[in-house]
Amino acid sequence: MEEWQRRAIERDKATQQVPDWMKKAMERDAVAADIFSDAGPRVADIDASDDAPAMIRMQVGSLDKQSDRLNALRKHYPDAIADPEDPENNFIYTDEKGKTRRYNQPNWLPFSGGDWASAAPEIAETAFGAGGGLLGAFLGAGTGAGTGAVAGSVVPGPGTAAGAIGGAGYGTVVGAMTGAGIGSAAGREVTQRGLNYLFGNEDTRTGKEQLVDAAQTAALGAAGEGAGMLIGKGLQAGKRFIPGTDAYKASVVGLPDDPAKVARRVEDWQKIGVEPTAGLVSGNQRTALLENALIPTRTGHEIQARIEDASRAQANEFSRVVDGISSRPLTVAEAGEALKKQAQMAKDAATARSNQLYDQIGEKITSPAVADNTASFLKSLADERAGFGEFDKLTRGSQTDSVISQAQAIVEDAGKGMPFEKLKQMRTHIAQLAEGTDDRVLQGQLNGLRAALTADMEKTASVNGPDALQAFRKANANYRRMVSEDRFGKGSVADTILKKNGDDIYGWAMASQKNGGNRIAQTRRIVERSEGGKEAWDQVVSGFTERLGTTKVDGEDVFNPTLFLNQWSKSVSPEAKDALFKGTKNAGYRKDLDTLSRLAKDFQTYKKSANHSNTQNHKSVLESMDPFSRNNIMATALGVGSSLATGGAAATGMLAGAAKGAIGGTSRMMRQGSRVKLLQNPETVNWLANVGKAEMQKGGLKAHVGKLKSLAVNTPDNALAAAINEYLRDARLTDDQ
Repeated sequence: MEEWQRRAIERDKATQQVPDWMKKAMERDAVAADIFSDAGPRVADIDASDDAPAMIRMQVGSLDKQSDRLNALRKHYPDAIADPEDPENNFIYTDEKGKTRRYNQPNWLPFSGGDWASAAPEIAETAFGAGGGLLGAFLGAGTGAGTGAVAGSVVPGPGTAAGAIGGAGYGTVVGAMTGAGIGSAAGREVTQRGLNYLFGNEDTRTGKEQLVDAAQTAALGAAGEGAGMLIGKGLQAGKRFIPGTDAYKASVVGLPDDPAKVARRVEDWQKIGVEPTAGLVSGNQRTALLENALIPTRTGHEIQARIEDASRAQANEFSRVVDGISSRPLTVAEAGEALKKQAQMAKDAATARSNQLYDQIGEKITSPAVADNTASFLKSLADERAGFGEFDKLTRGSQTDSVISQAQAIVEDAGKGMPFEKLKQMRTHIAQLAEGTDDRVLQGQLNGLRAALTADMEKTASVNGPDALQAFRKANANYRRMVSEDRFGKGSVADTILKKNGDDIYGWAMASQKNGGNRIAQTRRIVERSEGGKEAWDQVVSGFTERLGTTKVDGEDVFNPTLFLNQWSKSVSPEAKDALFKGTKNAGYRKDLDTLSRLAKDFQTYKKSANHSNTQNHKSVLESMDPFSRNNIMATALGVGSSLATGGAAATGMLAGAAKGAIGGTSRMMRQGSRVKLLQNPETVNWLANVGKAEMQKGGLKAHVGKLKSLAVNTPDNALAAAINEYLRDARLTDDQ
């Protein structure tokens, strides 16, 4: 044991050597009480400026059981203990300089060399899984020929499944998934065993535990080949991110927010004819940043083309919906005039129907009209008038005298043998007088006379038999509905529309769109009762919808997804949407508008990551694709670069294609034998271990790469030279790149 390791242990145990009386005194202090139960480094002393070196992370990361991982770490740092804040995944220890460190210091985007090194088994799992998937797809295609095509992925969503290509045969899909599963399991287990042998670590898993782990890896690998490893690996809502396991995935493209949401987004975009980028559907800002950072580069034209396509497709979809509702969307003024016109037509039609029903009564009545109820009303009103004092004469006298005169004339005409039709005309006239006055006294007395006339009409019908009485009651019920507030009576929606100016009608009718839909629903009912009313309503709704999402640009109406999102989702209530669309031939367009609203929201979120001013975020992303970045140097050595470029489980197919040639790694996958040689040779391992230090030295990483090139030239080991040259080529660090 080295001297610094011995000092670390002695420091941790120093508190155990104090006298008992001193312990008791110190234990009375609640702050100091835990120093006796915690022999080892303390969280409060952690220096967060660095974490465990990459090679040690690789050794520890090759083990699955937490106890095995702790034992491997203690070979280098004897006082290492489980991290009290994350005992299942992390450790704390004292390093060579006497500083307390955390094995894996959490960060927002795990880019350290240690993160890459620690993920070696998962990287191998991905690489072998991709290879197995390709082989399985090739073999499965032969055996599955003729069994039908499977369009799209097994589970819709971004992913790079060899067996999830649209139109692939069933055998291809099954073969790819099976091959990926076997390849994933083999890659992980072989890498773990090799690293444990190389570093002298002990894997204490029982045979049963190893079989279970291998089976799970195979199953997850197969699922990943069918739906994209990012989704198939079970990164559902609530699953904890484990440093060193999913680190390399998150650092390159980011993790999706929710597989179900990703699948829905893909379906939404494809529905309007767009093959989306990963950033549009993943819900992850890192992915969007990466894509937007790539746009200005020579490899970003495909991403830019798809973004422009997504923008155009939204506008086209909006136009399709508006034109589908009606090919003639009305302006605000036109809509107001249309509503007034249709309301008048509806009222005229209702009046004509009422007259028709009353005409049918007249056909069944042969005897003169009776006016008994009108005579009784006249006597009652005359008696009331005779009792007026001076004040009543002044305030109600003239109105009462007017109604008495009209009632007397009706009774006298009835006494001369007046026909039923004349009685009906008299009631209509009295009703119009009542509706046309604002004098409440006069209006009340006229309504009393109208009620008496109605009773006389019913009595006249009853004298002429049951058919006449039934016809009267039918006509009268229809009339009551017509003059109600739900239809055309005073204060009704129709009555208000007919009294307003055309420019004000539309705003008044649609005023409830944010808080409800009652007025809109009532307006629609009135309009649809008229001839051509349904077509007119479609024209009103088409114009209403068009105004939700268009702005004027150089005098032309242009679709604005942000405006539409705010208007449709915030300014139009669900009740108003029902009133506009439910029960019409255009009901399906409401669902299309809901979809378009979701797409507008996704697009708005995505565009926030656009590089408007060469921001630091984009600089960081682009720097991560620099071949002389230490992250890419480490990633290529561990196999991440090649898995990305070949569409491995860490990336999406589109993103890998766009980044090909710009990110560390190409389609020329470094052989596993060469990688093992690189990671086994003491000189190359030392070179990798000093990548971080080289950044701070004169010449930086370019000079450090020069040392590796010299080693390849001067080493007598031809296999090592070949492995180095293959690595330099894959990392794009050769002279011609």
